[in-house]
Amino acid sequence: MSEVLAKQFGNFISQFIEYDMKATIRNFQNHMKIRVWIDIQQLLHR
Repeated sequence: MSEVLAKQFGNFISQFIEYDMKATIRNFQNHMKIRVWIDIQQLLHR
């Protein structure tokens, strides 16, 4: 999974912070590890 896709997905959820490239290097291609900033006072997308 690319970093661009991770940023788009993170920004869809809330505000993208970072993408962990180590998960891709360790042969976890079907997993994506990202960090996002979520305002707990806002509702989540469904």
